[in-house]
Amino acid sequence: MRLLSELKKVAEELQPYRGQWAVCGGVAASIYREKARFTDDIDIALIDSPLVAAKDLSIRIISGMGYKEYFGFVPCPQDATGQLLALVCARDQTDERFAGIDFLLPVQPWIEDGVKIAQSNEIDYGFARLPTVTPESLIVAKLTAISTTPERYQDLDDITEILKSTPIDRAYLKSSIERYQIDLPRELLTLITERK
Repeated sequence: MRLLSELKKVAEELQPYRGQWAVCGGVAASIYREKARFTDDIDIALIDSPLVAAKDLSIRIISGMGYKEYFGFVPCPQDATGQLLALVCARDQTDERFAGIDFLLPVQPWIEDGVKIAQSNEIDYGFARLPTVTPESLIVAKLTAISTTPERYQDLDDITEILKSTPIDRAYLKSSIERYQIDLPRELLTLITERK
């Protein structure tokens, strides 16, 4: 499977920087859902290290794998007209089954905590055990995305399925929503924080 072979290459490139990154996104969601879902890209959350900035590391890895880098931005919370560099992406235009790789830079408030916690949450991917965001961190990431782009239906489906399939620390979710000031509709907040 192309996705796993590319994930293996990314992990090998990241190996010298262990402790500064974690698998997230659709790959992680598939692990925590009862029924895996299709994803056509790899998402890796990175934090800066004393040796290299996350942006520079992302560009270095993408270039080393033979891809051209693209950049993604999010609105700046302090300035409604500003933008922050949030993603360094690689896209494969030759394979419709594999979109590419997204490196999430430490712009979103959940990333630093999520990556640090993931160092104690290594998942076996068949070729290696890789740090992977916890289900709680993944839900927080998806809630952050939904709060700015409500029509992200795949994120909402992932959250619903993870809540049904995996034991979740709902008190951690509630405190994270408050700490990161994630603005959510009341119904969604109730779904996330109340035990069923």
